[in-house]
Amino acid sequence: MLELSEVVAGYGKKKVLHGVSLRVGDSEIVGLVGPNGSGKSTVLKSLFGLVRIDGGTVRLNNADITNRKPARNTAEGICYIPQGSKTFTKLTVQENLELGGLFIRDSAKLNQRIAKMYDLFPQIAKYRNEVTRKLSGGERQMVGFCRGLVMEPKLMLLDEPSIGLAPALISQTMKSILDIRNHFRVTILIVEQNVRAVLTIVNRVYLLSVGKILHEEDAIDPSTEGRLRELFLK
Repeated sequence: MLELSEVVAGYGKKKVLHGVSLRVGDSEIVGLVGPNGSGKSTVLKSLFGLVRIDGGTVRLNNADITNRKPARNTAEGICYIPQGSKTFTKLTVQENLELGGLFIRDSAKLNQRIAKMYDLFPQIAKYRNEVTRKLSGGERQMVGFCRGLVMEPKLMLLDEPSIGLAPALISQTMKSILDIRNHFRVTILIVEQNVRAVLTIVNRVYLLSVGKILHEEDAIDPSTEGRLRELFLK
């Protein structure tokens, strides 16, 4: 479904990605792990259109979307959820979800989709009229997921969804991501620093270091974490 081929990208003259290639199949969950500063978040930002790509290509369902604008990507079914799943803290849960459906012109359809989010994630339904700053980190994370799902995306880009969460909430968050994939049949590319947690849900995983893919694991098994950690230290 998604293919990055020899992508070179960065910030001005500073190049962060140096020929990154990876693929994500339809309805797969694929992980991208690596040390801090390796360029993981830049991969997501570049394919979503937030960081300019200076070389290589990004293709979605065989269509070239290299350097396509974020608004167009959102309208075409790509959902990007940044680190910490930021919400508009002065807005209510309901208002956050309505913003997620900004491109839906039919108000009845938008209301139906928001109602679906509350049905699927009842833990946030009871807070629909509360401003999100009053919610816990895990609850705000869930609001962020739901805001992205209102558009019923084909592809979700998740940037370190476990960041800032208590250990007890990390496994719950990973389970929610797996449930989202299974229910919506959405394809997911997830950047994550918590290797152990992300390996519980991914189909495949890539290791990124200094802007380059060093390793790909097609079969996730109990020895995968150890191999990745050894490569981290090289």
